[in-house]
Amino acid sequence: YTILFDNNSSFFSKEQGEALKAFAQQYAGKRLSLVAEASKPGDKGYNQALSERRLMRVVQALKEAGFAEEDLKPSIAIGAQRGIDSAEARRVTITVE
Repeated sequence: YTILFDNNSSFFSKEQGEALKAFAQQYAGKRLSLVAEASKPGDKGYNQALSERRLMRVVQALKEAGFAEEDLKPSIAIGAQRGIDSAEARRVTITVE
């Protein structure tokens, strides 16, 4: 499952938030792994911090939806390590374990 973000933003839209809640309800009680990313343009440090903020925002939303911290591991932020220039990289990818 993927949460998309606007350029230079760590906030997801209301629609993305509603979809995340529905996802959380569907997979309640499962273990999830999360990977947060940023697109390539910009400073490496800034992109890393941006992906960390995105990760924290999604983790917080999942915890508010009932997930325990230990069910959200591993949760990592990789900045722009994949080197993607497009909006495709402005995301947090959630995998059900």
